[in-house]
Formats: sequence, structure tokens, C-alpha cells
Amino acid sequence: MAKKCSNTNDLYANVEFCPGEATMPGMRPYFFFQKKNNIVTWPKLPMNDAKTLEENPVYDGDFVLAADQKWHKVDLIPNENEPSTERTGAYGSYHFNNKATLVLPGVGKKQTGLINEIVNDDVVMLLPQRDGSFRVFGNPYFNMDVNPSQGWGKATTDTNGTTLEITDENKSAAPFYEGKIEAEDGNYSGKTGELIVEQAASSSSGS
Repeated sequence: MAKKCSNTNDLYANVEFCPGEATMPGMRPYFFFQKKNNIVTWPKLPMNDAKTLEENPVYDGDFVLAADQKWHKVDLIPNENEPSTERTGAYGSYHFNNKATLVLPGVGKKQTGLINEIVNDDVVMLLPQRDGSFRVFGNPYFNMDVNPSQGWGKATTDTNGTTLEITDENKSAAPFYEGKIEAEDGNYSGKTGELIVEQAASSSSGS
């Protein structure tokens, strides 16, 4: 007789894919990041507390940053960046290892300063898929490891860039974030990757 467990929800449902649909691989050529210490409040990740399979990996709510802090945007070389996820751990404690290779153009002062700071820090990164939806690398439970390197190239046709190898252990495969991303050049939607157009308050003068 099968064991009946009451401490977990059964979220399983059909996972269908229709002919004619297209899912584009890769990510957009940028990401946002912030020091973990500057995150005052994390949104809630439902996991098995969710009501549906689709809600399981999606953060509910917004990241709240410390006063005067914004998400920093980093541009990347297009088509050179590769996020991935694999299982890690042992039976009873299986979880995920979310990894990403991110390649910045150039090895200049800003790129070098960034890797000098980030190599011993603990950060959170928001990586956009091609469709604009954001995945979160970094979580409250594990430190995120960033392994930076620089390649100056030899010939004029070689790549001159700064590479970040990201390793993020997490209870979830890289979760989705659909909340607000408060960046230095405006607020972005974590669901679409587009700038949020703030609606000005309408006049109530009646004239």
C-alpha cells in the first residue's frame, strides 16, 4: 500500500507544448545585480506552498532594497552568455546548482574594478531570458560564488572580455521574478523586461 503523506501538496498537472510554438534559447545581453547586504526584504518563493505548478518557482512580491540603493545594470556580449541548471545533493536533500557564464565586453577599469569587488562578495543577480522574464541567481540560504577571469586576446580578431562564472546553490531551479526592478535609469518589469511607464496623476481641477 502506498504511503500517504500529508505534509506536501500535489501540484502536478499537464505540461503541454503545442506544435508551432517557439521558445528562444539564450538570454538578453545584460543583467542586474545588487549586494545581498543591500536587500532589506526578499519576496516569498512559494515552492510546494503554491496553488499551481506554474506558481511554484515564481517569487511573490518585490525585492525591497536599502534606502538610496538601486539595481546595477551590466552589459554583456550578445550570444556569449549561458545560464544552466543541474541537480546537486543527495537523496532527501536534493536541490539545484544554478550556473551561468556571463561575458562582459572589454577589460577596462570598470570591468576590472567590478571583478575586484565581486570576487569576495555575496550578490544577487537578475538574468533576463530572451522573452524578457527574469530569473534570480542568489538566495538567502547559500552564498553565491563568482569566479571572474579576463582575456585580452592576441590578434585583433580575438575576444577581449571579462568573464564571470556564476555558481548558485538553491532549493529551486533559478526562480522567476515578476516584480519591480528599481534601476538607476528607471524601473523595469521583471515579467517583461520593459521599462515601467509611470502614470502621472490626473488633474482633478475640472477646468
